[in-house]
Amino acid sequence: MGKLITIDSYFKIKTSDTVENATQENNKRSKASTSENVQPQNQPQNRTKKHVSETPRLNTEEVGLISLKRDPGKRKQMCKYPANKKEEVILAYLNKGPFQIHLKTYPASAKGSQKHPRRFQYSWFGIFPNWLEYSPTTDAAYCFVCYLFSDSPSVRNGSDAFVVKGFDNWKKVLGRLASQIATVVQGKDKPTYAPNRDDGDMCVILNAKDICVTGRKLTDKFYRWHTGYIGHLKERSLKDQMAKDPTEVIRKAVIRMLPRNKLRDVSP
Repeated sequence: MGKLITIDSYFKIKTSDTVENATQENNKRSKASTSENVQPQNQPQNRTKKHVSETPRLNTEEVGLISLKRDPGKRKQMCKYPANKKEEVILAYLNKGPFQIHLKTYPASAKGSQKHPRRFQYSWFGIFPNWLEYSPTTDAAYCFVCYLFSDSPSVRNGSDAFVVKGFDNWKKVLGRLASQIATVVQGKDKPTYAPNRDDGDMCVILNAKDICVTGRKLTDKFYRWHTGYIGHLKERSLKDQMAKDPTEVIRKAVIRMLPRNKLRDVSP
């Protein structure tokens, strides 16, 4: 009786085949290693050497110290920098902070009178220490935060006042200031403005004593009111009212520019 053949015998690996396969793989590996070590004489050996540029790259500190100008009147606008360099430029400016130069005497503005010249005050840096800047070349104030994070300042909405042109109205005229406040209080600067809806914002006026008036209004303008008794007509000049309470001057100027309806909850 012959030897029984099971199904497992068909799946067994023959020893002769494994030896031949192992020798073939070893031969292939040895040939590959020898071919890698041997290089042709015509080709240079330093073929994989990387090209090193001659112009050095500037890091964030070098960019902030060398190429960037801190004077708001001379520096380049943020929208003109390449997109891949804006972050480095912003970090360089943030490390330096706003440009707040201390001069012994700031130049007098040409918009004021010779008797009462208008000029920038160094004490304003203490009131607005985080964003206020001053340029001695243009004699104007700038906004540090507006410069860093404004893409393209537009002339129409006035965003270029603190970024490109600067602000040099050191003492605001009473009438122009009151008209701007009345616009904000009514909400006319919003696209959702409606005359029958209270959609305005609250305005806070700082340094009300620094406002100015044109002409001879300080002595010729009077505020009059009556106590209700016969012969009790009271009056006070603008100069005396500014000395007593300058905020009342702005309040009366603004409230008389508002429409006389139920939305005006303060009586003149």
